[in-house]
Amino acid sequence: MSRIKQFLLKVTKAAILTALPLALLFVGAFVTMLITIRGREVIVPNLTGIEKDVALDLLRKNRLGGVITGSRFSSDFPAGQVIQQMPEASSRVKAGKQVKLVLSEGRKQVEVPRLVGMTLREAQAVLGQVGLRIGLISRAALLASPREQIVEQIPVAGERNIATPYVNLLVNVPSGDFNYVMPDFRGLEAHDVTSFLNRNGFLLRPTEHEVSFTQRPGLVLMHYPEPGYPFSRSSPITLVVSR
Repeated sequence: MSRIKQFLLKVTKAAILTALPLALLFVGAFVTMLITIRGREVIVPNLTGIEKDVALDLLRKNRLGGVITGSRFSSDFPAGQVIQQMPEASSRVKAGKQVKLVLSEGRKQVEVPRLVGMTLREAQAVLGQVGLRIGLISRAALLASPREQIVEQIPVAGERNIATPYVNLLVNVPSGDFNYVMPDFRGLEAHDVTSFLNRNGFLLRPTEHEVSFTQRPGLVLMHYPEPGYPFSRSSPITLVVSR
């Protein structure tokens, strides 16, 4: 082997021996950096449905902060519970990050105004003043009541603990100029619904009962015909009630 080749071989070996420790050092530093970054990240817990103080304590235990950014009415969560969070549950964030929370104020506490005897236009204006809206409208020809006027409402006037901002109405219309559309009775007191249907001459089948793990006893779980379906006065109505 010539002296030149021997020299080049020695230079190559020396370069490899010099570069290898540097490469290993770089890889080690990169791995250390990843471990450090991962060590600073935490998983955001699910706070939905948890009381405010419990949620804030849970965030502290997970090396996170919490800040209340607002509240709103909710028919699904009691007052004081978390109904929204940002970042969302299971997100990976840096330790110490502030999680924004929105709390429930519970169901809207307004008194349902009396709408019986009003026209739909009048009822819409009155409901708008208290932040409520017209829900399902059913129509029937009732000879004992003035035409084009509201004859029944659910929830009834004076009700305060309401689950939704909608008031369902029954309106009297001229004979031959109406059709029946089934209101949504789900979540209402069964005895109120039964009384309403009986007063207006609708045909009721025997009430069915089912065990519910989400609704307290005595509430309508479902009914047939279902909400929004057309039906006639001779159509039998079946209520399914929680027990």
